[in-house]
Amino acid sequence: YRDDVLNFELSERQQIYSSLPKSVLEDALNDENRVANIAINENGDVVGFFVLHQYYQHEGYDTPEHVVYVRSLSINEKFQGQG
Repeated sequence: YRDDVLNFELSERQQIYSSLPKSVLEDALNDENRVANIAINENGDVVGFFVLHQYYQHEGYDTPEHVVYVRSLSINEKFQGQG
């Protein structure tokens, strides 16, 4: 599904709130504390993407060690609004 993830689309407005998968995929694949995830519809299309990030310390926050962040959560723009 790598090509589908790399061709994932988000509007510029949506990119203010979430990173494109192609921007964060390599970090997720090369960091043992991150796991890249995709959501697939019944036709096998990649419709969603998110990264689970363990032990992430957000600047300005005292984060407990046993926390998993959901990051870069998005739905591919061409599949949005379809329920």
